[in-house]
Amino acid sequence: EPDGYHLGDTVVTVGANRLLVDGLLTMSPELVGSGLDLELDGPDLQRLGRLAAGLVELPDLPPEPYTVAGSIAVDATGYDVPELVVTLGHAEATISGRIGRPPDLVGTDLEIRSHGPDAALFSSVTGVSVPVSPFNVDGQVARTVDGFRFDDLRVRVGEHHLRLDGSLGRPPRFVGSDLDVTTEGPSLELIAQLAGTDRLPHLAYRARGHVAVSPSRFRIEDLDAAVGGSDVRGGLSLALDGRPRLDIDLESAELDVAELVRDRTDRAETVANDTPPSEPSQIEDRVFSDQPFDLEILDRFDAAASWHVASLRLVTTTVSDIDLAASLDDGRLAIGPVDAIGEHGGRFKVSLLVEPGDDGHRIDLQVSVRGATADLTNRGRGSGRDPTTTDLVIDVSSRGRTPHEAASTANGDVIVSLAGGEVDSSIVDLI
Repeated sequence: EPDGYHLGDTVVTVGANRLLVDGLLTMSPELVGSGLDLELDGPDLQRLGRLAAGLVELPDLPPEPYTVAGSIAVDATGYDVPELVVTLGHAEATISGRIGRPPDLVGTDLEIRSHGPDAALFSSVTGVSVPVSPFNVDGQVARTVDGFRFDDLRVRVGEHHLRLDGSLGRPPRFVGSDLDVTTEGPSLELIAQLAGTDRLPHLAYRARGHVAVSPSRFRIEDLDAAVGGSDVRGGLSLALDGRPRLDIDLESAELDVAELVRDRTDRAETVANDTPPSEPSQIEDRVFSDQPFDLEILDRFDAAASWHVASLRLVTTTVSDIDLAASLDDGRLAIGPVDAIGEHGGRFKVSLLVEPGDDGHRIDLQVSVRGATADLTNRGRGSGRDPTTTDLVIDVSSRGRTPHEAASTANGDVIVSLAGGEVDSSIVDLI
C-alpha cells in the first residue's frame, strides 16, 4: 500500500517462539502511523531473552511459558495500547493506556492489573527469593517529565502489601515527590533482602505516611508505623538549603526494646550456627579504647528532636512517661534532661552534653534516680524480702580525644543511697 505494508495474519517463528502480526506497518520514521494486532507466544521466556540479548538489555528471565496478545498504534509521541494481555506461567497481566517514546518513556500512562500464584518474575528481576505466594498489582502508573505518578497503585506479594498514591520525583534527590505511602507485612526480612542489609528485625511491620520533597526540604508527615510491639507516630523534616537541619517530633505508646534484642540475638545465633569458626581477633587490652572518638557525623548537620514514649520495655524492667529532648548545633550535642518513671515508681532524670574542642570532646553526664526499688538479695523479687530503695546521683565531666583520655580525666560525684531491705554481701564485694 502507498503508506506501507499491510500484514495479513503474518506468522514469524523462531524455534518454538511464534509471532502473529496483522495490520499496517508504515515506512515512516519511527513507524509513525502503524497500527498492528500482535500475538506472541513460546514455551520458555528465558530462552527468548537469550535470543534477544544482543539487541536489548534484559534481566535474567524465568524459564516459563509466555503469551502476549493485544494491539498497538504508533504516533509521533508514543504508542497507544488499548489492551495488552500478558501471561507468564500461571501469572497474568492486563495493561492498557499509553507508552511514551524511549529511552525516558515520558508520557507513559498505564493502567495495570496483574495477578498470579507466585512471584517468579519479581524474584528474577530483583534476585530476592520470595516464598511461593500469590501476588497482585492493580493501579495506574504514569511517567512524567518530573518523575512518576501513581494513582492508587496497590501491590501484594503474599501477605506483604504496598499502596502508593501521588508523585515520586526523579532520583537521586526525588525533588517534586508528593506521595502517600502505606505498607504492611508479616516480617521485615523481605524488605531487608531488597535493601541488601541484615540490620532489620524479622518482625511484623506496618507504616503509613506522606512524603514531600522540594528543592529545599524533605518531609515525612502523618507518620504512623509499628515494628513488632513498638510503634511511632509524628513526623520529621530535613532542611536542605544551606547547612542541613533535621527536626523530629515523635511519640510512641510503646517501644519494646526487649523484643528487638531477642530478635537480634536469635538471628545472630542462627548466623553463628551456619558460619564456620574464624580465627580469633586481636582484642585491645584496655577497658577504655585508645581509638579516637568517631564523632564526625555530629558536625555534618544540625538537629532538634522531641520524643514522648508512654512505655519503654527493657530486657529487665519497664520505664514509662519518657520525655526525650535533644539538640545538635555546630557539633554540640545536648540530650535531655530526659525524664522517666520506673516500673515501681522511681523517677529518673538524665542529661548528656558532648561538645567539641581543640583538646578533645568535653563530656558532661548528669543522672538522678529517686525512689527506685531493687532486690539486692540475689534471691529474686519472689523471695518475700522487702526491696531496697535506691537513690543515685551522678555528676561527672571529662574531656578527651579517645575513650581512654575521657576516662582518665573524669571528675565529679557519684552518690548512692540505699534504704531498707537487705543487700547481699557478694554485691557489696563488687563495689
